[in-house]
Amino acid sequence: MTGGPEIVARRRSAGRLRMLRRASVDDSAARKKAALAEANTKLVGERTVRELGTVFVDMIERVSPRDTNRFVRAYQMAGNDAGLPPRAVLPINPSSRRDEWIRALEKQAEYWQGQVRYYGRLIDLADRADRESGPKKNGTARKRRSSSPSYRRYQRERTKAEKEVDKSFATLREALGSEGFLLFDKGGFAEGRQARYGKRKRFRTTIRTKDYGGTGSLETVGTISLLTLHNREPHATIVARSARHGRPVDFALAAVRALGGETLRKSTADAIAAVSGYQRGRAGTLTPSISAA
Repeated sequence: MTGGPEIVARRRSAGRLRMLRRASVDDSAARKKAALAEANTKLVGERTVRELGTVFVDMIERVSPRDTNRFVRAYQMAGNDAGLPPRAVLPINPSSRRDEWIRALEKQAEYWQGQVRYYGRLIDLADRADRESGPKKNGTARKRRSSSPSYRRYQRERTKAEKEVDKSFATLREALGSEGFLLFDKGGFAEGRQARYGKRKRFRTTIRTKDYGGTGSLETVGTISLLTLHNREPHATIVARSARHGRPVDFALAAVRALGGETLRKSTADAIAAVSGYQRGRAGTLTPSISAA
């Protein structure tokens, strides 16, 4: 209570007064206590989720494969961005298969050069046949091969191959100028892939030279503290889900769950982030989310 009851007089009609008794309650102490409890809950939740996130990144460093260091490095950057205890970020190294990848890119350029020569020969043969062939026995002109659908297809294929030659050499030059590039072998030019894809070279072998890194965030919504670590490297999902690489993310998340942490689906994490107003940015490849209530 603040002082005594407040007496208010209201005139109901001429000569008559109605006496009202209004009591005021001071709830500032209760509000302060509730705010303090909420702040303590948020502090404990954030501290807990930071500890769980530190365990996650520690396990990633221990069990993940190392070649270019891109995969581990991205999670180190994400942890630093989210406010976890700072750690040194590994440098990007050249892949142990760099020479093999360079050779695959050279083979790709050689293949498309061969396609240009092949369709060029077919076009030249058709043009020569048109020049050397005379009229039919009855004197009518023979149908020109250069006007046939096959001839037009040869021209289209040669034009396509010429463009692929330019793209292949541009990719090769980019690879030669980069030490830590990644190769995405969709065309079957790398060792061990040609048997899998046969002679079909329908897809282009590409590389990634950009340093994508990782981003992280720590948000608290109500009693939930949400830590998001976003690995932006283009091969993150391949490494994380590959049995050959030991599925390092599954291993690290199992360690987090063993310590009482909870992992959320991307849809749930996005819903919580939307409530908090946090914008994660464009969709990436792999985003484990850890929460503590």
